[in-house]
Amino acid sequence: SLIVKNKQYPQSGRLRVNMGNIYFKQKKYPSAIKMYRMALDQIGTTGKELRFKIMRNIGNAFVRMGNYQDAIMSYEAIMEGRDGRPDFQSGFNLIVCYFALGDKEKMKRGFAKLLSIREPGLETSAEEEEAHDTEEEEDGVEEDELKKVVKEQRQHAKALIVQAAKLIAPKIEKTFVEGFDYVIEQLRASPDYMDIASDMEISKAVYFLKHKKPKEAKETLLAFEKKDQKLHDSTTLSRANTNLCFIYFLEGDIRNADTYGTLAIKADRYNAKALVNKGNCEMQKGKLAEEKDKFDEARDQYNNAKELYMEGIGVEAECVEAIFNLGLCCRFMANLEHRLENIQDYESQLRAAGQAFEKLYTILPDLTECNWNIATIYDELEQLNPQGAEVTGKKAEDWYKCLIAQVKSDAGVLARFGALMAPGDEKSQ
Repeated sequence: SLIVKNKQYPQSGRLRVNMGNIYFKQKKYPSAIKMYRMALDQIGTTGKELRFKIMRNIGNAFVRMGNYQDAIMSYEAIMEGRDGRPDFQSGFNLIVCYFALGDKEKMKRGFAKLLSIREPGLETSAEEEEAHDTEEEEDGVEEDELKKVVKEQRQHAKALIVQAAKLIAPKIEKTFVEGFDYVIEQLRASPDYMDIASDMEISKAVYFLKHKKPKEAKETLLAFEKKDQKLHDSTTLSRANTNLCFIYFLEGDIRNADTYGTLAIKADRYNAKALVNKGNCEMQKGKLAEEKDKFDEARDQYNNAKELYMEGIGVEAECVEAIFNLGLCCRFMANLEHRLENIQDYESQLRAAGQAFEKLYTILPDLTECNWNIATIYDELEQLNPQGAEVTGKKAEDWYKCLIAQVKSDAGVLARFGALMAPGDEKSQ
């Protein structure tokens, strides 16, 4: 405080900014705003870049206080002022404030302004960027630090535009369909963000699903097939086919689900969700084959499913859907081997299932289904191997206790736990 009061000290403005940042971290927003405004008075017009950052901080502080109108004034000064220097973060924050106040026209105007921002080095289109990356890979040239920074900035800008589009699309028109169509049209009109338009079409389909309109969602996603494939990148096509696979699977149409699951993986082999959906199709085909007593075919289908789930985990180590379904698939295989009296394979698949669910437990310790599977697996292993019953029985007991803490009134769980704890003679009864 003594230093900043010294008018002869040249860096007092920057010190006030730091004091404002400290107040902001302490959630003392009025004090932070006061310091930022005093800093603005002390920093000359030559430091425009710093002035705009301070104004953005003032806007952020007003947002935290719920004072959206004053926040808008700060952001608009950056985005629309005579000497303003628009940036993506301020533009996004301004749209959020308009959204909070429910101003539809200003949301549209703010989104158009966001798309019009041209920051140095970010003008490269997605297609040019991808082509340039491919050339560097073929030539064996490493990407320099400056290009990495520019690429990260572009990705951040695109992420903000996607968030803004998803935020305002359901609110700017009378219906969410019209809102999404408006946003998609605006994105298509911008040569730098045509790839985001495809993402928004998928978001539109997902929104249909959330409103329990699977028919409309399916029509939106099927439209990707009818359009020129060059308009969409492989990642977008994979996402569209992944969602179609999921919809058909829920409808019980395994044939079409399997077809679109294959197309999704073909478009992008590193799409973990696509691998999981395709694995689900293979697992379902295995169950259908087992019901028809085609045991060898069922075993092959289950193995295919396991490989796909394992590949999904390889792509995304904490893909909980892949881990959970891998555990289920191993249990189905264990039941199949038990039915065929292949005791050794039965035990092996049970243990594999246990390992999958225990890994899932490290990620989602409160998932009841996970705890139930682990408890019942150790329960089955205790009955299967009397010699190691002391170890597996103790583990089953511990897991049942965890499970009962979550589902205290489940009669089936309580009954099984009681049977497990009963003396040896009573267990046989």
